[in-house]
Amino acid sequence: MPAQVLQSESSDPAEALRNEILAGLYSRSENQRKPDLTRKPEGSQRSTESGIEKPNPHSEHRKDFRQGTAKHIGYTELVRDGVFIRKPLEGSVFERTSPVQFIVLHSTETKHPANAERVIDSWNNRGDNGRRLNPGTQFVVDRDGKIYTTASPDKATIHVNDSLTRRGVKNQNSVGIEIVRTGEQQYTYAQKMALTRLVSYLQDRYGLGDGRIVTHGQIQPATRRDPVDFDVAAFNKSRRQFRQNAQTIEQQKKRDKGDV
Repeated sequence: MPAQVLQSESSDPAEALRNEILAGLYSRSENQRKPDLTRKPEGSQRSTESGIEKPNPHSEHRKDFRQGTAKHIGYTELVRDGVFIRKPLEGSVFERTSPVQFIVLHSTETKHPANAERVIDSWNNRGDNGRRLNPGTQFVVDRDGKIYTTASPDKATIHVNDSLTRRGVKNQNSVGIEIVRTGEQQYTYAQKMALTRLVSYLQDRYGLGDGRIVTHGQIQPATRRDPVDFDVAAFNKSRRQFRQNAQTIEQQKKRDKGDV
């Protein structure tokens, strides 16, 4: 059954916030409490006894990532702000010899259902005669939409077979994203929403066009077909709409600042 097209952002702030919670984008423990939908939006100024409280940069960064306007925010900051959950890959993380030119989408397809942390643990338990040449992508999108990161996308990891890939895709010039799925599981709305935001962020970070987003099956068809049962066309359509919306938000921010 093909994946559903991503729903558009709700115009109702309360409903939008509920969607964000469902998408697992509030990954810090303090954000797991039931949200108070009567409060002002994140980053808004609040009156205090001493005057106007300044916007919280952590909240602003999370908001920018959700909106697709986070290209000015570095990877380390997004880890610090809880947008990405750090779970390091132990071994097989290399300095790049080529700039990032591709984003490769994978699906985990484990023998039994497993969450992102178990998938990363399984990578870390693998090696080659003690040399720790274990596989792994830089990002793993869990079933609840939380985004785990094993290494900075500025570093290279082993997620494709360089001798079998097409279109010039190599480990050294690509960033890998695993989507947690196995068996008859369907990709969740939370996963697709998180994946949309992550891919958009990486596109902006490395200046990549839509043609540089590929699947493992497309560039290594001899041995791989993942992400399995993933509706690439629907995902690309929704991702393009998301990026158009982000551009509109960016333009509005500039108008608000008087830059245009």
